Amino acid sequence: MSSRHRPSPVLSAPARLSRGTPAYRRAVVALFIAGYASFSLVFCIQPLLPDLVHAFGVGAADSALALSFTTGALAFAIMVSGAIAEIADRGRLMFLSMLGAGLVSVAGSAIADWPLFLASRLLEGVLLGGMPAVALAYVAEEMEPVDAGRASAIFIAGTGLGAMIGRVAAGLIADHGSWRMALAAIGIVTLAGALIFAALLPRAQHGVRHGRLRVRAHLLAWGAHIANGRLRLLLVQGFVLGGVFVTFFNFIGFVLMQPPFGLSQTAISLILFVYAFGIVASIVAGEIAARFGQARPLAIGMLVMIAGIALTTSASLAIVVGGIVVLTIGFFVGHAIASGWVGQIATRDRGHAAALYLLSYYVGASVMGWVGGVLWEAAGWWPVVAASVILAMLGLALAIRSTRWRALPA
Repeated sequence: MSSRHRPSPVLSAPARLSRGTPAYRRAVVALFIAGYASFSLVFCIQPLLPDLVHAFGVGAADSALALSFTTGALAFAIMVSGAIAEIADRGRLMFLSMLGAGLVSVAGSAIADWPLFLASRLLEGVLLGGMPAVALAYVAEEMEPVDAGRASAIFIAGTGLGAMIGRVAAGLIADHGSWRMALAAIGIVTLAGALIFAALLPRAQHGVRHGRLRVRAHLLAWGAHIANGRLRLLLVQGFVLGGVFVTFFNFIGFVLMQPPFGLSQTAISLILFVYAFGIVASIVAGEIAARFGQARPLAIGMLVMIAGIALTTSASLAIVVGGIVVLTIGFFVGHAIASGWVGQIATRDRGHAAALYLLSYYVGASVMGWVGGVLWEAAGWWPVVAASVILAMLGLALAIRSTRWRALPA
């Protein structure tokens, strides 16, 4: 009986995740939860800054370090985690980031020493460095290109919801309990979110995995991205967005607690539900960028931010709240478009490009957040507003310049 030689089956690469499939839906829900859980931990401290002033006997600028230490550590940890993601499973790295940060938040709620408390916030930033860049790299590598922009926008929306609920919940719990109870509760919620994330996220099947850490290759990849003029512009844009937004929300609570407003922490926390407008705006921004390109919507987002900042100089509470809404919408439009655009311009080593953008964003948040505190202690709200407007105008100029570029699909 003669045998026939049959051709060996050709092994095709696994299909990328595409919109409408169950795997895509599971992935975007998992990424939304990851964004929510992580950023609720980062920003829950913001409405608690006045409590830290009283609890530890520090000034407003020093209290802002509780956030700046976290975002600063997060910025540099992102670079390391982007490199580690090439030799480790991306899903597992994100899971461990959430798990570790949640545990540190619970432990930090019991610390009575200011330097040690700052150390715990710094450690949270280091641990959470495994989240944003890795999540955006996962989207860029695992999603169909036409759906990557939408998935990035959903992750950004999750970070917005987490930042909103983290701020609101922390303020409410602190007002009716204590700031320590607030940090512990949000840490526990993050731990639960980590377990749900691990159950939902499809395993990464694309991108090059390496057996060892390639330091020289990473330096070359980062250098190549920095040499790209378009990416450099977006990196500066990230610094602007992070600097303006974090500075604003660090100190608007102090403004609203003082005359002529005199609001309680509960009332201020409820105002922060305006983040819901930003969450919707980030999703809509992804759709708009997919249809019309990124440049003009980015410029519009920066203009909207400037208008929102200006409104907060009013003595009318209604106008100030309106300004907070307007600024929040403008920020989320700008951040969703800029972060997604980075992944489109970078044709290779997208994880490195995403890490550089987020490094710029969080360095802006850390540096300008502290600078805002110095300005606040020196002369109040007006210098903070002036610095924010000047920085936002730089972002607007960069966005206008980017309108000369050829539009890329989101």
